[in-house]
Amino acid sequence: MTTTEAALETARGISRITILGTVSVESAGGTESVRGERREAALIALALNAGQPVPRERLVDAVWGDESPPTAATSLRVLISQLRKTLGEDLLETTETGYRLAVDPKQVDVCQFRTLAKQGHELLRQRRHSAAHQTLQEAMALWRGPQWPDHGILQLESSTLATTKEEAELHLAEARLHAAGLPPDITALEELVQRYPYRERAWELLMTALYWAGRQAEALEAFQRAKILLLDELGLDPSPSLVETETAILNQDPRLAPPSPATVHLPSYTTEFIGRAEQVTELAELVSTCRLITVTGLGGSGKTRLAVQAAWAAAEDFSDGVTFVALGPVEDDAVVPAKIAQAADSRAETVESLAAEIGSSRMLILLDNAEHLVAAVAEAAETLITQCPNLTLLVTSRTALQLQAERSWPIPLLELPEEDTPEACQRSESAQLFLTRAKTVTDHLQLDHSTAPQIAEACRLLAGHPLGIELAAAKCSIFSVADIVEQLRRGTSIEGKEHDRPKQHRSIEIALRWTIDTLPAIQQTLLLRLAAFHGAFDFTGVQNVCLGGPLTEQNLAEHLEGLVASSLIQIDQRNGTYWYRLLAPVHAVARELLDQSKEAQVVRQRYHDAVQTLIKRTSEGSQSTQAPALFARLDAYAHDVRGVLEKTERENPHAAAQMCTQLRHYWTSRRTHREVIRRLERLLERQDGISTETLADLFETTAWFYLDGGGGTREAREAAAKCIELREKAGDAVGIATAKLLLAAAVSHGGDHGHAYAIFAEAQHTFEQLDHDSGMLRAGVNAGIAAQKLGRLEDADRHLLVALGATRRTGARSFEALVLERRSYVATDGGDASAAAALVRTAHEIRLELGEPLELCRSYWSLGISALVAKDFTAAGEHLLQSMRLAQEHRFTDAWWIPGLLELAAVLLVEQGSLLAATRLIGAADALRSRSGLGHNQQSVPGLAATIESLQQTLGGATYEAEFSHGAAQTGPVALRRAQEACAHLSR
Repeated sequence: MTTTEAALETARGISRITILGTVSVESAGGTESVRGERREAALIALALNAGQPVPRERLVDAVWGDESPPTAATSLRVLISQLRKTLGEDLLETTETGYRLAVDPKQVDVCQFRTLAKQGHELLRQRRHSAAHQTLQEAMALWRGPQWPDHGILQLESSTLATTKEEAELHLAEARLHAAGLPPDITALEELVQRYPYRERAWELLMTALYWAGRQAEALEAFQRAKILLLDELGLDPSPSLVETETAILNQDPRLAPPSPATVHLPSYTTEFIGRAEQVTELAELVSTCRLITVTGLGGSGKTRLAVQAAWAAAEDFSDGVTFVALGPVEDDAVVPAKIAQAADSRAETVESLAAEIGSSRMLILLDNAEHLVAAVAEAAETLITQCPNLTLLVTSRTALQLQAERSWPIPLLELPEEDTPEACQRSESAQLFLTRAKTVTDHLQLDHSTAPQIAEACRLLAGHPLGIELAAAKCSIFSVADIVEQLRRGTSIEGKEHDRPKQHRSIEIALRWTIDTLPAIQQTLLLRLAAFHGAFDFTGVQNVCLGGPLTEQNLAEHLEGLVASSLIQIDQRNGTYWYRLLAPVHAVARELLDQSKEAQVVRQRYHDAVQTLIKRTSEGSQSTQAPALFARLDAYAHDVRGVLEKTERENPHAAAQMCTQLRHYWTSRRTHREVIRRLERLLERQDGISTETLADLFETTAWFYLDGGGGTREAREAAAKCIELREKAGDAVGIATAKLLLAAAVSHGGDHGHAYAIFAEAQHTFEQLDHDSGMLRAGVNAGIAAQKLGRLEDADRHLLVALGATRRTGARSFEALVLERRSYVATDGGDASAAAALVRTAHEIRLELGEPLELCRSYWSLGISALVAKDFTAAGEHLLQSMRLAQEHRFTDAWWIPGLLELAAVLLVEQGSLLAATRLIGAADALRSRSGLGHNQQSVPGLAATIESLQQTLGGATYEAEFSHGAAQTGPVALRRAQEACAHLSR
C-alpha cells in the first residue's frame, strides 16, 4: 500500500478527534496521540472550527502567538504535512486562504460539548427539566480540562470555553433540582457554591433545595453567607432575584413550592404490548421535539397502543402532565373542544378559553381516533399549538389533519418472519404477537419446526396487521394453526367475540371498512378501482384503469396521495419509479366492495385491456434497445399478467394463445420455461377454440420453449411439424420457413447435424427468394452453426455473412452480436485466434450496450473461450466468473450453454491443478446435456477432448469414473454453484 493509500485508509476510519484533555485521534485501528506542542496547537485550532476554513494567520497565531518566527508560513506547511500523515489527505484540505478540517463537528469532542450545552440550556428554558438534565449530563461527561497553549487565540478560546462549562454546570444543577422524581442534591449544590461563590444563581439553587428539604433556617443562613461574601469581596449588594428568593422562603410563598409529580392520565390494557421497541423510541423522541404529531394508519394497525406507549416513554418530559382524550365515541364536531377540556380537568367550553387556561404549561395531550372528526380536531389543534407554546399534541387518526405544523407519522405494520423457522419466528414481531395471544387461549401451541411455517404463513397472509393477527391467534382455542391458515387462504372472515373489544375491531374486515367509510367518496371510488390490480402498479397503470367519472387527470394524483396518507396504499421505489400496492387485507376488502359496485364490470374490462396493451407493447419492443426497460415493467406486473392470462384461458383460449405468443421473448429472458410449457399444453388441449393462424403460432412458440428449455427434443419436433402442416394449408411461405428453423434445431439437438443443415439451408434459400431479412438472419445463423458442427467452416462463414448483412439492414443489434459471436467460433476452429478475439470483443460491446443479462451471460462465456485459446488463463477465469455470476443471479441454469460453461471451468481448473473438481464438472456437463436431450456435439471448449484424455491418464480409469459419476449426479444449479466456488480464486 502506498503512503497516499495508507493516509486515505486512515482518514476513512477516523471516528473522533479529542482536544479536551489529551489531544488524540480515534480510528478503527485505535487511538493515536498527536505528539508535539505545535502540532497539537494546529490541530486544536482546526478542530475548534471543524468543517470551516481556518485562515493561515489564525493558525500561526494559535501555534506561536506573538512570537511567530519569520519562517512561520513555511513551518506551518510542515506542520500541516505532518498532521496529514495522521488524519489523511482527504480530511485536511487546503483552501484559498488556509486549511479546513473536513469532519463533522459531531466527531470533535469540544464541538459536541458546546452543542449539548446549548441544547440543554434551551430545554431548560422550555421547562423540559428531565430532558435538559439528561442532555447536560451528556455534555459534562465529555468535559476534560483543556491543556492548550496560553497564548494567542487559543488562550481566548480556552477562557470562553471555561465560561461555557461554568454555565453548563449551573444549568445542570437547576435541571437536576426541578426534574420530576429526583430528590434535591444539597451536597452537590454546596460544592457548586464553593466553586463559584460569586454566581448568585448557585446560591439561589442551594437556598431553594434547602427549603424544599424542610431546612428553612439553613436556607436563610445560606442567604446571609452569600450576602456577606458579595459585600466583603466585591462590595456588592445581593441581586433582586436573590432577595426575592429569601422573601419567598420567609413568607413560605406557594410559588416556591417544589414541583409535584406530573399527572399522567393514560389508559391501561389487560394484554401485553409486543415488540415495536424501536418505533416506540422513535415516536417518543418526536413527541419530545415536535409540537404536533399525527400517527396515521389502517384501522386495527395498533395506532392507539403505540401512541400510548410512546406517551408513557416521554411522560417525564412533560412537567405539567399527560392527558388522553378518547374521541372514538364522539359524533358531533361541536363537542370536540369540551371533550378535550374535560380530559384536561378544565370546564372551558371553547378552544380559546382552554388555551388560555393551559397557557405556558408543559403538557402532552393525546387525541385518539380523530379520523371521523378531522376538521374539528384540526381547528382545535391549530389554536392550541399556536396559543400554548409548551403544549404538545399527539394524535391518532386514519388520515392526517393536513396542517402545516403537523408531523405525519405513518405506523408500519408488524415485521414478518424472514424464513419459516422457529428462530425467524422468534425474531419476528408479528409471529411473537401471534404466539403471545394464542397462549392466552390454549396451552397446546408450541413453536417448533412443524408450527413455525404455519405461523409464518398466517402472519404473511395478514400482512403483519396487528388486529388480524390477534383475532386469528384467538381462534387457536378451537382450531389448529393449519386450519386457521386454510381459512385465511379462502378469505374467510375471522371475528372476535370479546365484549370489551370496540365494535369496529370485531374483525379486520370491519376495521378496514370503517377506515374506508371515513374516506371522501371520490377516494373510495379510486380505492375500489385499484382493487382490480393483482399486485403492484405504477402511476401509468393507475391512469389506464382508474380515470373516468369524478377522477380526472387533474385530480387523480391528489386523491392517490390521500390513499397513501391513509396508509391504505404502500409505496416502493425501484429504479427511479414509484410502485404502489394495496396490503393483502385491504385488497381483499376493496375487491369485495368492487364486486358489489355498479362499475365492477367496466373497471375490470378496463384493467384487462390495460394488461393486454402492456403485453402487446412489450412484444413490439422485445427486439429493440427498449427491451430491458419493457421487461422490467412487465416484471412488476407479473401477478396481473398471470391473473389476466388465467382468466382469459378459461374464457377465450384464442385470445390467451395470442397473448402467449406475444410473451415469447419476455418469458425466454426470464427462464420461466416449465410454467410456460404447462400453460401452452393446456391451451393446445383446447385448440378447437383457436384460429388456424394463431394455432400455428402457438405450436411454433411451444416448439421454441421445448428447445430453449434444454429438453423435449421429440416434443419440439412434433410441435414444429404440426406448425408446418397448418401453415402449408394456409399457404404461408414465410411461416413455413420459420417453422422449419425450429424443426431443424430440434433435429440438430438430437445429433443429426447433416439433416439439420439441409433444412436450415432450404429455409435460408426460401427467405432469400422472398427478400425476407429477419428470416435470412435467423436461417443464416442456424445454417452457419450446423455447417460448423459438420466441419464445413467456409460454408459456415458464408451463411453467417448473409445473416450479418440482414442484421445490419434490420438494425437487429442483438442478432448482430450473436452472428459475430458465431463467426468467432468458426475463426477459432479455423486456427485464426486473433480474428476470433476481435469478433467476440465486438459482439460483447454490443451486448454491453443492450444490457440484456441473458445475452451478457453467454457473451462472457465466449470471451472466456477466446482468452483460453490465447492462453490468457487469468482473463479466461475473470470472464468465466462474470458469466457464472449472471447465470446464478438470473437463474439461467437451464440455458443450453451452461454445460459449456462448466466445461470451460473444468479446463481452467486443470491448468490450476484441481483435477478432481474438473472431472466432476465434466461429469455434470455431460449429464446436463443428456437430461436435456441435447446432442453431445454442441459448441464447447477448444481442447476439451485432450483435457479429458489427460485427466483419464493422470487419475486412472477408476478414479476418473468415480469423480465423473459424482458430478453427473448434480443438478444444474448445484453444479454451477460448485463450479463458482471452485473457480473463485481464478480472477486477478
